[in-house]
Amino acid sequence: MERVQEGEIWAGRKVVSRLVDELTSNVAGRDRETPVKSSKTLGGLSSRQREIACLVGGGDSNREIANRLSITEKTVKAYLTAIFQRLGLSSRVQLALFVAESAGRATRSGARELRPERTRASSALATR
Repeated sequence: MERVQEGEIWAGRKVVSRLVDELTSNVAGRDRETPVKSSKTLGGLSSRQREIACLVGGGDSNREIANRLSITEKTVKAYLTAIFQRLGLSSRVQLALFVAESAGRATRSGARELRPERTRASSALATR
């Protein structure tokens, strides 16, 4: 509530997820011959970074990610900073769009780019 009162925009996880779904369908509808804008991929991230990127892409907040992965919010922020730097991004929205576009590329090519190595946390995610 404080952030909204300060002028920040708030959107619920379902809204963000729907937005990402809609944008994903737009990406999937593009000409398949269109070259990818960046040579950077999620495959260049560590398995934990990919896991966090995918959770952000799914609309999870830092707090939700921290709780799910049994880490602190500060650690989530540190991971996000590293992810943004490695991929040349500057916001969660850009990361969510990058994840959605990567998912579309991975689906078309049959790649497993979005699947992080199995960790205790990702095993827990699979069972939720």
